[in-house]
Amino acid sequence: MSKKAGLQKYRYITSRRDTVLMTVLCAAAYFCSYMTRINYKAVISAISASEGIAKDAAAAALTGLFITYGVGQLISGWLGDRINPKYLMSGGLLLASVMNIVLPLNPNPVYMTVIWCINGFGQAMMWPPIVKTLTNFLNENDYLHASVKVCWGSSFATVLIYLCAPLLMTVTGGWKSVFFVCAAVGAAGSVAVFVSLSLFEKKYAMKSVAPDGDLPQESGSPAEKTMPASEGSSMPGGRTVVLFFAILLCAIIVQGSLKDGVDTWMPAYISETFGLGTNISILSGVILPFFTIISYQVSTYFFEKVIKNEMTCGMFFYVLAGVCSAALLAVRGLSTGAEGNFSSVAVPCLSILLFALIIGCMHAINLLFTCFVPRQFRRFGNISWVSGLTNFGTYVGSAVATYGFAVLTEDFGWSSTVISWIIIAVTGALLCLAGFFPWKKLLKTSLG
Repeated sequence: MSKKAGLQKYRYITSRRDTVLMTVLCAAAYFCSYMTRINYKAVISAISASEGIAKDAAAAALTGLFITYGVGQLISGWLGDRINPKYLMSGGLLLASVMNIVLPLNPNPVYMTVIWCINGFGQAMMWPPIVKTLTNFLNENDYLHASVKVCWGSSFATVLIYLCAPLLMTVTGGWKSVFFVCAAVGAAGSVAVFVSLSLFEKKYAMKSVAPDGDLPQESGSPAEKTMPASEGSSMPGGRTVVLFFAILLCAIIVQGSLKDGVDTWMPAYISETFGLGTNISILSGVILPFFTIISYQVSTYFFEKVIKNEMTCGMFFYVLAGVCSAALLAVRGLSTGAEGNFSSVAVPCLSILLFALIIGCMHAINLLFTCFVPRQFRRFGNISWVSGLTNFGTYVGSAVATYGFAVLTEDFGWSSTVISWIIIAVTGALLCLAGFFPWKKLLKTSLG
């Protein structure tokens, strides 16, 4: 019996309108997920300052979320290939909303860490099922472009959080209202996802499936006919695939450490280095999501038109991130004695720009490793699991770096932390170089 026997099969969407609606729905689900997750990161400086909590103690909640989110990715990825994705997505959003309501009730570091760890499990129910949903309804070409658009949901959520969090804190006099508002958004998203996906399922459900329960006997578009006939078979094994996944996991752990570590502590860096207020430093984070969206488009263009290899493309963005980190360290030296002149404005702005470029590079790598690499395993019916595995690696890096950077900054200062970012970026580039050859071999043999 097929491991996915009993799952309903669907025709690929041929209507451009429905393709857009499916993309918007998944992007909205990811938007709601980020609204109930990134809010803690956005106000962590305010929590630390208003509640008198040390940076490393406040960061423990984020570290806990990254750990449970990472572990949850493995579970969610496995379940996503076996259970209707709409139950995981709507259930995950509902759980995240409840945790957002209860977290502000007790601003104790231990309590908040436990609550945010539970939130991590809810968040983990989102990405692999989203990827599975897209592959259920969209052909390969539509999936490639839709996955990029879905990632925009996280960027728009980040913009809204970083814009509204300072306003809410100013109006209400505290950070707790941010969580209550986000909880309402998540709950609404949970209902919308369940209802909307149910309608899509009813419209595009297959009337018959192949005897093995894996392949549809009718196609919804010409693009479907290009799908290899071995879909649903076992994932390729051997030393090459094991070597590749070992290198890929290490590379994406490095990516996660820079993506979330740098993103989390950018407001604190700007505030402490240039003497800006907490709200102003949080607001400076609004620029980051726009660079993230640009990075998604640039990485997709590079992949489709120029480099055409996920590992080579990843190496390029790691090198760029290392150069930007080195420039950030040089710019930091210009901040001394900058008050009262043009540099007092130019240096912080240039630093924010460099932060945006570093984080944008990491999001580009994240897209390559968690969307583009997994799609190559679509024919084997393991795309949700591979997506969960790569996302797991991302949050292993996030868990270590977010807390580690806090400790490193407390003990040795920001300059040492920035130097560590340079070293991490170089390490990521070398890992991508090492992974190029086994990945190229896999594409030509098992995945070809």
